[in-house]
Amino acid sequence: MPWDWTTGELAAGLNCYRKEEFFDAHEHWENIWRQSHGPEKPFLQALIQLAGALHHHRRKNPRGAQALLRAAMSRLEPYPERYGGVLLAPLRQELAAWLQALEANQALANQASQGQALANQASTLPTSSPLCPESYPKIQLDPGDP
Repeated sequence: MPWDWTTGELAAGLNCYRKEEFFDAHEHWENIWRQSHGPEKPFLQALIQLAGALHHHRRKNPRGAQALLRAAMSRLEPYPERYGGVLLAPLRQELAAWLQALEANQALANQASQGQALANQASTLPTSSPLCPESYPKIQLDPGDP
């Protein structure tokens, strides 16, 4: 499959993703995924799962976000640092940081359920948190890929 991130469903999905319209990004990429075969299929599924994870995060479903991030990371694992026109090394690092922050926040929330003082602390994330929208994992295109 030719990877053209400038037109069609790939581009539409990337545009939605970058505008933080994660559900729509998921839908665009799923249209391609249904028709894909070979190594493209799990790669696209990982991007779909990433978009789904961020959609779950925004809807305050941390368990769903964690499960989909883990699945996306697992699917991306066998691919080289660059695949399908995407730089995967930085994406993997950002996914790992997000998963770690989600798990830490979930642990804090679980502890908070045992006491009101901690509940107030867990209910808001500091602005420097890796879970802020400014730090959503970026999908960076390979500048050396046509």
